[in-house]
Amino acid sequence: MPVDRENLGKIVETAWYEARTANLDTEGGRPGHVNRERSEVWVDCLARGFQKNYGDGSHRTFWKRNCENREEFYRNEFLFDVMVGRIKTVPSLGQNPKELRFIAGCEWLVESELDNKNSRQIVVDMSKLVMGTAKNKLFIASHRPFGTEREILDRCETIAKRCDGNVYFGFVAHPNEWADNPGVPSLYEWKGTGWSPLPLG
Repeated sequence: MPVDRENLGKIVETAWYEARTANLDTEGGRPGHVNRERSEVWVDCLARGFQKNYGDGSHRTFWKRNCENREEFYRNEFLFDVMVGRIKTVPSLGQNPKELRFIAGCEWLVESELDNKNSRQIVVDMSKLVMGTAKNKLFIASHRPFGTEREILDRCETIAKRCDGNVYFGFVAHPNEWADNPGVPSLYEWKGTGWSPLPLG
């Protein structure tokens, strides 16, 4: 079942729960190490959520810690934290040609930047979504206090206007806050002239 605006919230919510309840090896780790591990586990869980919905063989999901595509594509990830691509084949050269798989189109591009102190990181990483062509794009940032999430969304409107496809923006708690009772994720859909809240599962 493809991922779209109808089930994206459920995938984000499920991935958030799975990431926060994962059995991480963070005992005695420095805060920076713990936060990096939590961020990577978050991307793992989110990517697997997409992968489960595109498991018919005609799509592949790429992300840093997924080795399943390495034999055929010589890489785990492309430019993005998560990429879901449609797959087609062409025959190889030679007397006994083999089917070579290639990316025929992109269903989803996902970037997650959880730095909660430097808005430059958000702007730089969301710019990647302008560079790529895809049916759908999702950017995830950290929750901000005192209404500054709206300020982040306002600044990212200029970037969203330059993206093709459907654009979504989400917030989850910064890894520093995972142990404290962090709030639930929030999700927004770009409507061409502004952001509209999108429900979770």
